Amino acid sequence: NSEEICLKYKEKYPDNVQYLYQENQGQATARNNGMKIARGEYFNFLDSDDKLELNTLSRVYEFFKKHHEDTDIVSIPLKFFDRETGDHILNYKYESTRLVDLIKEPDYIQLSASSAFFNSESIEEHEFDTQLVVSEDAIFLNKILLEKCTMGVISDAAYLYRKRNLSGSTIDSSVQKKDYYIYRSKKFFKGLFDYCKQKHGELLDFIKYTIMYDIQWMFNLQDISDVLNEKEFSELYSILHELLDEIDDEIILNQRHKDKSLLNSVLIFKHHGMETQKDYNRPNVIKKIDKHIIDQLYYHIFYLDAVEIHENNLYLLGFLKSFFEYPEIKIKAVKYNE
Repeated sequence: NSEEICLKYKEKYPDNVQYLYQENQGQATARNNGMKIARGEYFNFLDSDDKLELNTLSRVYEFFKKHHEDTDIVSIPLKFFDRETGDHILNYKYESTRLVDLIKEPDYIQLSASSAFFNSESIEEHEFDTQLVVSEDAIFLNKILLEKCTMGVISDAAYLYRKRNLSGSTIDSSVQKKDYYIYRSKKFFKGLFDYCKQKHGELLDFIKYTIMYDIQWMFNLQDISDVLNEKEFSELYSILHELLDEIDDEIILNQRHKDKSLLNSVLIFKHHGMETQKDYNRPNVIKKIDKHIIDQLYYHIFYLDAVEIHENNLYLLGFLKSFFEYPEIKIKAVKYNE
């Protein structure tokens, strides 16, 4: 009954609500068509099943009026409800309400257009990519951020993001589609890099942080051999190597959420492997990339999950989480007689 609901709102608020009918072509097309007829001074793209905290619009409006010439985008914290609750991991940006200089603070990453508000003048030359399955809002808003390289952040407001069942989420289901890997890597990752270099003559650090944040999750997926074939994997690897070659090692390792194992995996991929060295300060062997120590055998613990004696044989079941290759590791059981 969406049409009926929309028409009721249009009748009740004729000065505020416009009604536009179209066949379902995805949210990018809907947003593009909405921008053509919207008359507001500031824009937001609230998703249909999400909410805003009650004070959000007044807080954003007050901030824009104070900083109208300083920035084109204002961002608010994103909080989950329904299937999951809590803060998004990028909510470190909102310790205080202020204007952020993205050149000086490049790790203030913004990917969601829904939890951002836009000066309407800034979006006149931009539109959402209708071919991208996800990330169409990320490249849209980061192109706008590249105009002034500033962003407003508001601490006392919130975008309430509904976490639905896994089967109903666009983001959760998109990882099973080819376009999530090949097309997105070309059009979002590489596309934003190229746009930044064209506009500023160089690749700015805040764009490197933004792309790195998204790339890393590709290294945390389960087996997707049923999604990509061997040739497609090869193409994806080639694109990712090209991108990572332009991202500093420090930016890879300085991602705020600090999943060190995941970030080390990205670094190993970038450098095509690691170097094994003997640490002469102690009985230790290390895995190293340049000056970065990836793993140390000295600190490892072998975890035992089960011990069983069967027919006079001792059986041990356990695991060792390590970046050392299997041929380099031997676990030796030693029997001590008391």
